Amino acid sequence: MIVVSQSRAALQLAAAHNAVPLLENKQKSYVDGLNPALEQARAAAMARGATVLLVLPADLPWIQPDDLWELYRAAQRQPGISIVPSRDNGTNALLLQPPDAIEFAFGPDSFARHEQLAAQAGLPCQTLHMPNLAIDIDQPADLALLADPTMRAYSSFT
Repeated sequence: MIVVSQSRAALQLAAAHNAVPLLENKQKSYVDGLNPALEQARAAAMARGATVLLVLPADLPWIQPDDLWELYRAAQRQPGISIVPSRDNGTNALLLQPPDAIEFAFGPDSFARHEQLAAQAGLPCQTLHMPNLAIDIDQPADLALLADPTMRAYSSFT
């Protein structure tokens, strides 16, 4: 696991849990900073011999270990690109096989952009609808979803 952050505390925590800490190059905005930070992580992973890359943002409150196994099994069934969309057409998980299959295109409507990049690269692309990964915390209103029992019914979170 590789953790890219500008926070030295986060990097210390990552290292304490046997993750590879990478100090993020500072960027002007979150969206502009995310894709270059992911490129840093990709370069580090490939330098270590990675053949598959899974990008998971840190704002997925309902993610469970079984979700990671489901992503793994999906990649075994169909190598290429696997995308888990967010409820607002973003990308909440991106699995690339090989790790440099496509550019990162995180930001608004990234789900469609990642699909388009996969098509342009001529790689198989599968969409995985995973309720635990559909909810992310991008806006203050997203926090209200965590307390909404009707939303929780769509998740396997226990």
